[in-house]
Amino acid sequence: MLFDCFTERQLIRQGFVVCMVCCLWNMIGDLIYAPLYASGREILSPQLPVYLHQTENSHELLLLAQTSGWMYPIWGWLTASQLYIGLKPSESFWWSSAPCLAMAYAFCVIGGAQHSGWAFLTVLWQSEHREACLQNSKICQAYYEDSQIRIWKHFLMGDLPALWLFASSAWVFVSVIVNQSKGISFPLWFNLCNPLATQVWVMGLTYFLDPPVAGLVGGPFGTWMILTTNLGCAYCLWNHGEDDDNTQSSKKKKRN
Repeated sequence: MLFDCFTERQLIRQGFVVCMVCCLWNMIGDLIYAPLYASGREILSPQLPVYLHQTENSHELLLLAQTSGWMYPIWGWLTASQLYIGLKPSESFWWSSAPCLAMAYAFCVIGGAQHSGWAFLTVLWQSEHREACLQNSKICQAYYEDSQIRIWKHFLMGDLPALWLFASSAWVFVSVIVNQSKGISFPLWFNLCNPLATQVWVMGLTYFLDPPVAGLVGGPFGTWMILTTNLGCAYCLWNHGEDDDNTQSSKKKKRN
């Protein structure tokens, strides 16, 4: 059991509150980055960071957005722990602990990579547009564009653990289906809250929207993926352990 210092009920209820704080924090960071998506530009366009921020305080905003990556280890482990509690009745390491550990690892890695990476993508553009650089600019456009594309490629390399996130989400998805008869806490509809399923319906919704609304909906996809899982877990597990607590209380009263 992860977080043995807490009861399962405490982990579910208090963990949900912590997860909602993390969601809010992450949403703020995602919305700061949202103009990147709202621009409608190709992902490897060297000019894409130009559309990310064009305000006087853009550097400070980017520093704030980066902080969203700090809490992913907490957020990821709490989310995985709640999934584990719901899947534990399967009595199988491969259907409970293993997919939850895999998902926790993916969340811990991908969060920092994403929120730092988007900020790094703007470095060249921010330097190029500083007043001192504009007055003494000697950097050729070809150099700038080649450097920006290379930064993009390194960023995408750091994002490869996202594949592990999708794989672990699919693992949880299948676990919910095959263990329905074993008394797990998640009904079949819970799979609509699965991170992978959430990614599908968010991207599907974004497809039918026009910029900039599409960017504002699709931009925070990272927040939606974990938020829906947190909400689904809270709904299914909120009263988990209540019967055990009542039984223990009754036993104590009888002893007294």
